[in-house]
Amino acid sequence: MKVFILCERIHTKEDLHEILQTALSLPGYYGRNLDALFDCLTDLAKPVHLVLCDFPRLQAAIGEYASALTAVLERAAEENSRFSFEMAPRDVLFG
Repeated sequence: MKVFILCERIHTKEDLHEILQTALSLPGYYGRNLDALFDCLTDLAKPVHLVLCDFPRLQAAIGEYASALTAVLERAAEENSRFSFEMAPRDVLFG
């Protein structure tokens, strides 16, 4: 499954976790923090490819937390071969 996240819709850490929980169908007990995200991503049973569109907008909105997110995504991809991610320009969706 390929999941696209349009980063311009994220203005806070809370927005980020709400959108990720919905888009990735994370469980109700998801703790909405980076540790919980890592746990959920490394437990994925089905393949998921996450595409973060317009990542610079996310960096502008949530600052260093965006870098921490990237580190978590990289670690999760290393631990779980069913998870991968990329950062893409906004026009990947809107051509």
